[in-house]
Order: sequence, then structure tokens, then C-alpha cells
Amino acid sequence: MSIRTTSTPPMFLAMVLTIMVRVVSPNEDISNRLFNLYNSFINDSVVIDSYESNTVLHKVDSSALGGMVSRVTSNEFKDASSALTRIKDTGKKSYERHTWNKRMKLNYWNGFTNPLQSKNGSFLPLEHLDRYDADVSLSASTINLPIDVYDNWTEVRNTIQWTKGLDDAFIYNYEEKADNIFWQYIGTPQGVMRTYPATYIPAKDQVDFDVRKRPWYNAGIGCPKDMVLLVDTSGSLEGFPVRLLKTTAKSLIELIVSDTDFITVIGVGHTAEYLTCYEHLMRANKAVKRVMIDAINDIKPNGTSNWRKGFEKAFETLKTSHEMKQSADCEKAIVLFSDETGQAVISYFG
Repeated sequence: MSIRTTSTPPMFLAMVLTIMVRVVSPNEDISNRLFNLYNSFINDSVVIDSYESNTVLHKVDSSALGGMVSRVTSNEFKDASSALTRIKDTGKKSYERHTWNKRMKLNYWNGFTNPLQSKNGSFLPLEHLDRYDADVSLSASTINLPIDVYDNWTEVRNTIQWTKGLDDAFIYNYEEKADNIFWQYIGTPQGVMRTYPATYIPAKDQVDFDVRKRPWYNAGIGCPKDMVLLVDTSGSLEGFPVRLLKTTAKSLIELIVSDTDFITVIGVGHTAEYLTCYEHLMRANKAVKRVMIDAINDIKPNGTSNWRKGFEKAFETLKTSHEMKQSADCEKAIVLFSDETGQAVISYFG
């Protein structure tokens, strides 16, 4: 969920929700057997024999099959859409009814405690459900906070309190649309994540847990972006400055750039060059982001920086990528990483 909150509550803004939808997979036995055969470098003929001995062919009416797939998919999307609408409407009412209070008493189920424990010391029993492949409670939701966010902060306390009203919508969605609705959760700018059904987050996942780092959260708080990173590679960065620059640039890629964005990195020295083999914007999936981060790690400061060439290349990249349809066609940004002041950079343009 993306909601701006202050001590004087503004109008309810926007909501982002990720709903997990079940996907029916092919016959697991055959799939796993074939996968293991390939992984073991077994002869192709053995693979073919295994496939043919475990496969039965049926003639299918393609039109009828297409119609069935269309109906099933349509039902899943209808369920997801109506579930989202219910959560949005319930959240709006809960937010508007909530009275902000700096000294309010707070009670919630902490998803980082095992067994799940509330602020008043009571415990919530869990049971294993195969549909979630986890121990859960269908009667409540849990709160997960980053380790550097505290529930005694006014913003956080009130956000936890008003989002509690969403449990009714979560439970209704589960009971009425259980075939197509799995996990339901929301995230807020304060770092509050409320998850239904209630479950425990393993200790190994708690250290760097922060809903604001999740791709679905960052994708939901704004429209997709075309982003060119201009990174100073001049000799003035030697030592601590280059370490700080690398850390900042990598953090932006990891935390701000979502998988709906398009991105590239240009190094600016005496000339401007792409730091990777991508000579245009690329969709920022995990593999692309990894390549960008590795390229930033490999920067070795040298020479001077020519910002005129850097910006010319950045604008040309945005233009070319748009023409190639390698673009989000929404917001566009050129982000500069340097130890030089803004005025110094502007001076390059005369």
C-alpha cells in the first residue's frame, strides 16, 4: 500500500496490493523426471523414451481449449480485481475513521516472533496449511517492521492501528475467493507491512527485511521510469569519494529501480562511455541490475570528467531507446553521481 500519512491525516491517496494467484502446473512427476534426466547429462534417446512412456496424447479442440483458458483466466482476474477493490474501500474507510493519537495503546501480532506474540504478551497458534506451504493463522494478520523502524514512533503506531481494519477485507477475500486468492499484504512508506494470513518470518530473513525494498512496492508508488545513471569516473574520486559514489549508485539500483523501469549506466571521464554492453536502456530485471552493479564496482577513477559529453550521451540514449521501444514511455530521469558541485557541472555548458 502506498499512503502518505502525517499527524494531520490528508486525503486517502493510492493503494498497491500484491495478490498471489495459484497457477496450475503440468504433471509434476513427468516434469521432475525430465528435468533430472537433463541435469544428469543423460542421452537424448533416454529422455525421449522416458517422455513417450509417461505421456498420453489426446486430440483437443483448440477453440474449446482456448475458451476454457479464457474463462479460467477471466475468473482469476475478476477475483483479484474484486479483492483489491474490497481492500481499497475498506482501507479508505478505516483510514478516515481513525483518530490520530501520539499516546495510543498499541497491540498487534509481531511476524518476527516465534511463536507469534502480541504486544500484550498473548500468543497466536498457527497450523500448517498446504495451500500456503507454511504455518499460518486465518483469523488475523501480522505486522513486519524493518529493524530500524520502531513501533513507538507516532507515524508507525497510527499506521499499524488503522491498517488493522483491513483484516475484515482479508478474511472475506479468503473465504469467498479461496480458489484464486493466496497471500494478501500491504506496505506503507513508514515501513509497515501487514500480511494475511498471519505467519512467522524466519530469522534469516529478518535482518534486511524492509517492504519498501520490494520490487512490487517500488513499482506501485510511481509510474515506470526511464533512468540514465551518469557516473563520474574522474581521478578526483580516488579513495573514500569513489567508495561513497559506488555505494550510493548501487543502493539506488537495488532500492529505487523496480523491474518495470528501464535503466543504463554511463561512465563520464574525458569521454562518455557505457559501462556495460547495453548501449541503450534495458528493462531492469534482476540479471540486468546485477550487470549494472558489477560494472559500478569495477570503476577505476582516472583523468578528468567531461559532463557535456555525458549529458549528450544520456539524452541520445533516451531518444534512441524510445525509438527502439526499449522504454517505459512514462517518467524520464538522468541521475548524476559525482563529487563535483551542481554549479561546477553546469559550468561545462558555458
